[in-house]
Amino acid sequence: MRCIEKRIEMTGPERTYGSMCRPGTLCGRRVLLVKTGVGLKKAGSAARQIVKCCRADRVLSIGAAGALDPSLNRDDIVIADTVLEGSGQRYQCDDEVCRQAYAVLDESGFRVLHGDCFSAGRFIHATGEKKSIYAACGALVVDMESAALAKVFCRAGLRFFDVRIVSDTARSVAVDAGAIAAHKKKFGPIGPYVYFLKKPGDFLRALRFGIHIRRTGKIIADVAETLAATPGFLP
Repeated sequence: MRCIEKRIEMTGPERTYGSMCRPGTLCGRRVLLVKTGVGLKKAGSAARQIVKCCRADRVLSIGAAGALDPSLNRDDIVIADTVLEGSGQRYQCDDEVCRQAYAVLDESGFRVLHGDCFSAGRFIHATGEKKSIYAACGALVVDMESAALAKVFCRAGLRFFDVRIVSDTARSVAVDAGAIAAHKKKFGPIGPYVYFLKKPGDFLRALRFGIHIRRTGKIIADVAETLAATPGFLP
């Protein structure tokens, strides 16, 4: 989030619609930067408030995701054709915008793919669980927000598209960020330390994951800036 904030020229004060919102310009295009928070509930709440309070020509959801397809590597970019809920509900992203975004990013040298995104209700970190989800639905990546956003924006008739950057592969076990968050909620600021005392092997995983997430943040900013700078992509 910090990487993209640095590249946006803020034109107004921070607003709160149940989430952080800042109006600004990116490459001369008017944008509203929204930080939804982690998870389906927070993302859905933010989306409903945005629909109620703002007018948007296009809505871009962009963030990190874990790979489900074992052929994907870190930093790969997936433009979601469809976003899937755990219930089996599917939300179709705007086909024309997705094709335009794919062409722009591909021509700019990014490794970009089309595919589906699955949204889970918790952090998916184990290779076995990633394998099971991939076998069940064929989605390329998994996150915790896209389905809630797609549900609201697609039903509102907005031109929604979803771009996910792979932060961890299906071939490796990621740190259990959900368990760490649960320990922090239960024990307060010392929660992560309590967790790592129980599972010291996860400390190095957490360090590596933090490095990957910071790199993902830079790619998120690069992608947003590339799309905004493309003549005709944004109004």
